[in-house]
Amino acid sequence: MNPTVTQPMKKPRPFNHRPIYINTRRDLLAEIELRAKKELGLEPDISPLSEDLRGVFSRGRRHVSHRQKGWGGLSTQKLLLLIVLLLMIWKLLL
Repeated sequence: MNPTVTQPMKKPRPFNHRPIYINTRRDLLAEIELRAKKELGLEPDISPLSEDLRGVFSRGRRHVSHRQKGWGGLSTQKLLLLIVLLLMIWKLLL
């Protein structure tokens, strides 16, 4: 076999991405409804984005709330207090 001769490379599979969380029908209906309200002269209902997002981030981080209970981890103040207490105990024992 000659090491300089190489086999032709296979073509990669084509990329086919289908979004699963997009509802195009709902978006199309919302756009048609907004356009109709503008034509009739009605104010479109535009709710603030913060109301739509309320509670979304706290639901996704439930595991963090477990850390907040109890001692809550070692902060700098708690660590310094622990070191001072250990030094005082060490001085008393010697």
